[in-house]
Amino acid sequence: WRRRPTGGTPTSSPEPRKALPRAEAFLTALLADGPRSSTEVFAEAEKAGFSVGTVNRAKKELGIKPEKEKGSLEGGWAWALPLAPERQPDPPF
Repeated sequence: WRRRPTGGTPTSSPEPRKALPRAEAFLTALLADGPRSSTEVFAEAEKAGFSVGTVNRAKKELGIKPEKEKGSLEGGWAWALPLAPERQPDPPF
């Protein structure tokens, strides 16, 4: 026998799949001008309506690797977009 869907739970609804590309675009725009503190990233994401989980999934998809902020022992973590790999010249043949 087949199980029937029981309805929309947060994990089974199609909405999370739609939220990920939007969260990726959000992070790309937010970090376009350089690194931002993780505290600021999550605050802005919350204002934009994204969950922590969605933001973390988008971070992973974009290849963002937070780094410890420099300058103080109490410094937090900074998020930045990964550098684009330098384009290698095409072979001459």
